[in-house]
Amino acid sequence: MLFICDVTGARLSSSSSDSAQSIVARLFSSIWKSSSTTSSKRDAKLDEIRQPQRQKTTRESQNRQKFNDLNEARSSSTPEDQAMHAQIQIVERFVIATAQKGPLGLAEEYRNIPAFPDPTAKFTAFTANMRKNRYSDVHCIDSTRVVLKIDSERSGDYIHANYVQNELLNRKFICTQGPLQDTTYDFWRMVYQEKINSIVMLCSPNEEGRTKCDEYWPEGKGNKNEYSSLIVENVGQDDDDFKTTQLIISPNPAFDWSKEDKAKTKHQFVHLYRWSRWPDRGIPDKESVMIPLRLLDLIKSGPSVIHCSAGIGRTGSLMVIEIALKTIMSGQELNIRQITEDLRKSRCQCVQNEMQYLYVHRILIEYAIQYMNTEKTKKGKEACFRFLEDYNSRLGKK
Repeated sequence: MLFICDVTGARLSSSSSDSAQSIVARLFSSIWKSSSTTSSKRDAKLDEIRQPQRQKTTRESQNRQKFNDLNEARSSSTPEDQAMHAQIQIVERFVIATAQKGPLGLAEEYRNIPAFPDPTAKFTAFTANMRKNRYSDVHCIDSTRVVLKIDSERSGDYIHANYVQNELLNRKFICTQGPLQDTTYDFWRMVYQEKINSIVMLCSPNEEGRTKCDEYWPEGKGNKNEYSSLIVENVGQDDDDFKTTQLIISPNPAFDWSKEDKAKTKHQFVHLYRWSRWPDRGIPDKESVMIPLRLLDLIKSGPSVIHCSAGIGRTGSLMVIEIALKTIMSGQELNIRQITEDLRKSRCQCVQNEMQYLYVHRILIEYAIQYMNTEKTKKGKEACFRFLEDYNSRLGKK
């Protein structure tokens, strides 16, 4: 006989073994349900207490991940990468603005650039030496002119040439007119005095039946031109897209060098690059569009002289391109109008007409296409091609 008590301790009547087992099962089931309910409530309460802490932990974890990702990105981005990114953005902004202006807008912009931006500029030496000037209406500024020192007592100190003053240029540039027959000696005195490494000639001696520049170099290997104080010798030449002549300038032993700087009486090696496919007051054909950039790359080291006929049109355009490239590399915004105006403070009247001004932009747009070679610059590249289409249709270039 088995006696079972309920949870209150009351005695229950006896039953069979199966009945007793059934009662025990129901009793423990009731106890488990009660315990389970209590436990669930307790767990729910604990979850309620812990939830803000878990959310805080999750946020902190996410923030740490973002911080780590940012640091990883920064550590993988070198100063060179950052500089390149800045330059690409500068180029992209420039081409978009250029496409918006279009050829007509750029032509109007050019017409508003003063030919003589410095009202205080003087031209005393220019006026006093008119026979040494190729053109009477192309002025030479006193403050930036090259003053010749070698043999100056006998041959004078004047040449129609100016230093280009720009803080972005890390080497010397001189813009000058194409030498006259009577000024070739002055030209070589300047080249020797200023320790020039490269000469860029952007014209032919004769164009459209007119003399544009004297043939001031000795043609043919081994030939020499002898002057009062200097001897210029041709030591080699070759032809590419432009003709390259290697020259050696030597002090003439017959000259009295006792009054000159002894440190300067040394042999000097000079490269002469001649490119004749840029017509006077015009622009080169499409096939030649990258040649100016190649020329600038060839003369990227050492002092350089650049000339055409007057020394302001083709010469000034090439100088604007050089300064524009240096502007991009320095991380500064590109403003061709301002560059042209500033250049004219050194060599007045540089960039002679609207077509040359447009051509400067055309070359820089071509440079931009090569420069912006990622999908991120899609907007910029589209602007490039839009400008080229407009440029070619208006100027008849294919």
